[in-house]
Amino acid sequence: DAAYVLIDVHMPMTLEMVVEFLPKIKEAGATLDTPLFLFDVRGAPNARGAFEDYEVYEYRNIFGFPTSKIAVVVDIGDDSYEFIDTVANNAGHIHRIFSDLSSAVAWLLEGSKD
Repeated sequence: DAAYVLIDVHMPMTLEMVVEFLPKIKEAGATLDTPLFLFDVRGAPNARGAFEDYEVYEYRNIFGFPTSKIAVVVDIGDDSYEFIDTVANNAGHIHRIFSDLSSAVAWLLEGSKD
């Protein structure tokens, strides 16, 4: 049984990409008791603007995971996800950025039932 949904991104993250893959993420997340998501975006910088980052989190609320726990793994020195991290946390989501995959997984599973 999977403990979390892994989203492995290999190209710069755009709003169109997020809107396209959110239905698949919702389907996978719905199979978990607690929706936990790990975005591995190493090598895939955030190509969205500030307004689009706000739209992503509004779209996610509509999609049904407003209390999900989300770990985002970025390349060392990639600060392109910092703003969306602020937006997510200000909106009450449990969202954190990491540069180390094992630390991200440990944090994500901390306190989970699995």
